[in-house]
Parts: sequence; C-alpha cells; structure tokens
Amino acid sequence: METKTDLNSKIHEKLNEWVGKLDHFQLQLSLGKMEAIEEYEKQKKSLHDYLHEYVQSANKIKNITKEKVAEVTKVLDDYKSKLLTEEKVTEKVIEKQKHSAGKIIDKINKL
Repeated sequence: METKTDLNSKIHEKLNEWVGKLDHFQLQLSLGKMEAIEEYEKQKKSLHDYLHEYVQSANKIKNITKEKVAEVTKVLDDYKSKLLTEEKVTEKVIEKQKHSAGKIIDKINKL
C-alpha cells in the first residue's frame, strides 16, 4: 500500500513532467505545428486520468486509516476496561498485565 508521502511524491513528479511537456507544446505551437495541439489534448487527458487515480488512492488510504484507527481504539478501550475491573495488585496480577499488554501490542502490530 502506498503511503501519503509516496503518493505526494508521485503527484509532484507527474506535475513536473506536465510542466516540461507544456514548455514543449508552447514551443511547437509557436512554430505553428498542428501535432502539438493533438498531443497537448492527449497529454491533458492523461494527466486528468492520473489525477483522478491519485484522488481515488488518497480516498482509499483515508478510509483504510479510518478503519485502522477504529480497530486500535477498540483494542485499547477493551484493555482500559480490563484495567478498571482488575483485582488488588499482586505479582500474579502484574504478570497478567504484562501478558495482556504484550497481546495488545501484537494485535496492534497486526492491524
């Protein structure tokens, strides 16, 4: 899965590429070449499609992140509930808490 930084880097790269193409099209138009107009339209559509995909990817990351936050919150809320109902402190209780904390770390790492 791509991260926000990966997506931002890709979009930055794509826009820089677009600026380079615009410079080329501008030169071609000043020389009166009809192919430049056709190529410009083709590249404009390509950039539009790429940006659409970028927005879709960003939305997907947002939704996945939202789901992960909900899962982590549930795990932590369950643990907080157990802490409130825990019996008097003993070595056994402390060992149990260490074990529970380890399980929570594992659950969160698997999300």
